[in-house]
Amino acid sequence: MNALDVFINEVKRQLNRKVKVVRSYKGGEYYGNFNKSGQCPGSFAKFLQSRNRTLMEMVRSMLNHSTVPLSLWIYALKTVVYLRFLVRQFLRLLMNCGQEGILA
Repeated sequence: MNALDVFINEVKRQLNRKVKVVRSYKGGEYYGNFNKSGQCPGSFAKFLQSRNRTLMEMVRSMLNHSTVPLSLWIYALKTVVYLRFLVRQFLRLLMNCGQEGILA
């Protein structure tokens, strides 16, 4: 018996209702359409995959160069996301100031 059958039986037992439709993304939150060879990632999916890979590389680097335990990786991830946001905002500020002639 697979996990879907177990889930459907549990719903029937607990709610006394029949499952009419089961919808699934098939684990494809990064994927778009299907083709003959399987899932076909779209441009947004490729963007998300590269962003995820970049963030995880930054987290690994941060954890390798520090003495904090690996169990705190989620805080390292939050820090990396925050720092990327700050750097992006700082660069936008510099670009805007340069265009307006404030720094000149």
